[in-house]
Amino acid sequence: MDALYELRPTLAGEDTRITYWFALQRRIVLLTVFRKTVCARRLRSPTR
Repeated sequence: MDALYELRPTLAGEDTRITYWFALQRRIVLLTVFRKTVCARRLRSPTR
């Protein structure tokens, strides 16, 4: 079964998203690493 998986750790104080999938022969393939930006944090939480 092919499916994408996601980890959401905090690395060096930054919210991070890591996407990956399991390939044949017990391999894990890292697809992307995203870091939350200041702009995204502002949109996520109210300013007042």
